[in-house]
Amino acid sequence: DEWSQAQRDLLNAGLLFDRSGFGLEWVPQVAETAVLSQTLSPELTAAELTTLQNYSLDIGNGLTQTVQLARTDVYRLGADRWLYAPPEPEFWGETQTVEGQLLSVRYPARDEAIVQRLAADLEAKLVQVCNTEGYECPSDARVRLDFSSRPNSLRQTTTLFFPTSGAADFSGTIWR
Repeated sequence: DEWSQAQRDLLNAGLLFDRSGFGLEWVPQVAETAVLSQTLSPELTAAELTTLQNYSLDIGNGLTQTVQLARTDVYRLGADRWLYAPPEPEFWGETQTVEGQLLSVRYPARDEAIVQRLAADLEAKLVQVCNTEGYECPSDARVRLDFSSRPNSLRQTTTLFFPTSGAADFSGTIWR
């Protein structure tokens, strides 16, 4: 199936934990076994295991910052062992949208809390950029962001990252 093939592709490409598309380098240490939560189905045939994974983010000038991401994996009881498995559709929930002046975000309901915060921050940055003297955003400027639960979407993020130098520093100042 599509999910299994996507997981095999990620594993074979060394991307199962890789988040370089977001500028993050996986730091496999104690965090790879730091269990945040575990949930068993009432029938004891399925389990969700959430672990914390450490990543290093280059913030410039030879400095890095550690970022922790929660990773939830689903397992189902097979004939004689537990198997890594795709989440059921209800795991993600219905697709939601948030619309701002310059930003439009589609996301699974499961991600609502983080998306609401992220969308507010991104909208504020986009407005700041468009209000920067000497920089004019087109009147129809719109950024569309899609948080996808499709199995192959994570692989597609490996080409997203671009260096922050020349774009913006972490205080929000735009460089020219």
